[in-house]
Amino acid sequence: MKVYQTNEIKNIALLGNDGSGKTTLTEALLFESGIIKRRGRITAKNTVSDYFPVEQEYGYSVFSTVFHVEWNGKKLNIIDCPGSDDFVGAAMTALNVTDTAILLLNGQYGPEVGTQNHFRYTEKLGKPVIFLVNQLDNEKCDYDMVLEQLQTIYGPKVVPVQYPLATGPNFNSLIDVLLMKKYSWGPEGGAPIIEEIPAEEMEKATELHKALVEAAAEHDEGLMEKFFEQDSLTEDEMREGIRKGLASRGMFPVFCVCAGKDMGVRRLMEFLGNVVPFVDEMPPVHNTRGEVVKPDSNGPTSLYFFKTAVEPHIGDVQYFKVMSGKVHEGDDFTNADRGSKERIAQIYACAGANRIKVEEMVAGDIGCTVKLKDVHTGNTLNGKGSENRFNFIKYPNSKYSRAIKPLNESDTEKMMVALNRMREEDPTWVIDQSKELRQTIVHGQGEFHLRTLKWRLENNEKLQIKFEEPRIPYRETITKAARADYRHKNISLIVLVVVVAIGFIRKVNLGFLSIGVAFALGTFGGMSAKEIVGGFSSSMFVTLVGVTFLFGMASNNGTLDLFSKKVVALVGKRTILIPILMFFLSAFISAIGPGHIAAGILMTTFAMYLAFEMDINPMATSLYAKLGANAGCASVLSLTGVLAKNLSEPLGYSGFGLHLFLSTLLSGFLFTLVVYILYKGYKVKADNPLKLSDIPKFNRDQLLTIAAIVVMVVCCIGFKLDTGLFAFATAAVLVLLGVVDEKKAIKEFRGGRLCLYVELVS
Repeated sequence: MKVYQTNEIKNIALLGNDGSGKTTLTEALLFESGIIKRRGRITAKNTVSDYFPVEQEYGYSVFSTVFHVEWNGKKLNIIDCPGSDDFVGAAMTALNVTDTAILLLNGQYGPEVGTQNHFRYTEKLGKPVIFLVNQLDNEKCDYDMVLEQLQTIYGPKVVPVQYPLATGPNFNSLIDVLLMKKYSWGPEGGAPIIEEIPAEEMEKATELHKALVEAAAEHDEGLMEKFFEQDSLTEDEMREGIRKGLASRGMFPVFCVCAGKDMGVRRLMEFLGNVVPFVDEMPPVHNTRGEVVKPDSNGPTSLYFFKTAVEPHIGDVQYFKVMSGKVHEGDDFTNADRGSKERIAQIYACAGANRIKVEEMVAGDIGCTVKLKDVHTGNTLNGKGSENRFNFIKYPNSKYSRAIKPLNESDTEKMMVALNRMREEDPTWVIDQSKELRQTIVHGQGEFHLRTLKWRLENNEKLQIKFEEPRIPYRETITKAARADYRHKNISLIVLVVVVAIGFIRKVNLGFLSIGVAFALGTFGGMSAKEIVGGFSSSMFVTLVGVTFLFGMASNNGTLDLFSKKVVALVGKRTILIPILMFFLSAFISAIGPGHIAAGILMTTFAMYLAFEMDINPMATSLYAKLGANAGCASVLSLTGVLAKNLSEPLGYSGFGLHLFLSTLLSGFLFTLVVYILYKGYKVKADNPLKLSDIPKFNRDQLLTIAAIVVMVVCCIGFKLDTGLFAFATAAVLVLLGVVDEKKAIKEFRGGRLCLYVELVS
């Protein structure tokens, strides 16, 4: 097969309501282009489209079908989409990776609900539209009515290019007002007989021709001037004007076809090949960074995988669009979404269930491949020198939900594997395992959408399942004030104030005192011992113990102090940066675990030392350090961040940890800038008392401590491991390695303070 260049490729989405004849038209297009030797029939279940068992069972499309036709030196990649709105995901995908839409209409009914929905999608994405009236041989077909409805709904932009001389069983001819010729066919269709327009039709044809010429001229100033001068345009000039009008959605041409009898199909392909915009004539897409990615065959290679199909005996068939560059068999790529390496072993041009092997594809082309290791729908594969990612396809929210379960409980895992695989094929299926409801909820676009899923599980996967109504999550809600509760809350608040006051006046372990008082209050309020103990957050305690213990060790063996000195020493003679450095260094130490109290004490002490050595304002320098410690305290690893999480989640607020951290960091930085300006931190020109050469190197114990902290941060943030348990385990390993004196570490451990923190949260 020929390797088509970017300026020879056109990508088209075939849309239409159920029953409009898309599958039949696909057969005619493939037959006329020579891809298939015989047209299939839906009733015979031998069509290129609708080849999946579920589609043959229901009699219409469930999945989109990607195929191509070659015509007059052009390659037309066409995606045949399901007509039902339940399968809107396939249409949305197709419109995002193609450049032009054909809206197929049933000549009996005109623009139906599905047609209008599809048009709205093209409008949202700015795609050119061609209306194609099919089934002109039906006795109930009324072309004039269909045209009138189109012009009423979509306005004067709807411009007929063809009209039939007659409709119904005797349909066999039409007038093309672009070429000003009569096209007629024999009983078998195929190649048309091209004749001059009959005299009785000349007036009507001339009127429609002038309207088409005027519409074409509107979108090009040069053509408009020539139209005013000569009142006509050449055929090539009209094609150019129509192409520009299509690209700008300034006109919507109307064509005629009878796909079942293969009439008008060749003329349609001529128009698509000659007039429809090429890939490089449409606006380029943007990657996730907002950068324009042009379909440049000489640029670095990026492949976007927009569709996955699971076929028997083959497995996953992955469909991709070459966004830029070229792809060859044997090329190596990096998955931008998953970080894995992939090799494209084989490349195919798509033809529905059939595939044609090719050696190369260039930017703008659409193809497929098989046997990839770790590529999912929506992933991007990049070649050398490319760092693109794409997420331009936005699917509508689900509209219908059902709980799903296998009849045999032992099949639950098998069912979940099948559901997740099916979601790869159709991203509008949403699978939700609700821990609260203890149900697996399947969300879809409609009842038929979910019924299709059930059929596939039962017939393809041999899993007997049943649908149920999703349970309603009942929650207790306070509707009015309760005086007794309010009284107890007042007592609790008073007791808390008294406990804190005692902690300031007397040398009493405030944490353990709080636990004792809480037990007494709970008993007074009528709570059982089990309920009181249940309020104590054990996971919170473990987290605080682990993090505090680990960073106490880091402070005890001098790791944090030496690290801070080395960082400041690296500034060298650029002492003007020290105030800002103090802020970010303090924020960093606070964020990775110790929290604002420990980090504040360490860094303000260090800041005071620097201030006296450099003869600068000690108040300003210590403020930089303290504000930094406060700014970093809300990270997911710090004590304050953990407290915030545990206080908020019982109230139903979750998932805002990053936003809270960034907010505190930004607000702290803004306050620091104010201090920086007020104390004229930008005028610091004293010598840096810390020289990197004078500062001792990290010893073995300190290096092990730093390595342990780095491992903890990476594992807890990157792999979502439990912070407390991992920090505690890390500290235990360091003790075993003899990094710090075990007795000193335990002695400095502030257990009472931790108990107070946990008690406040509980």
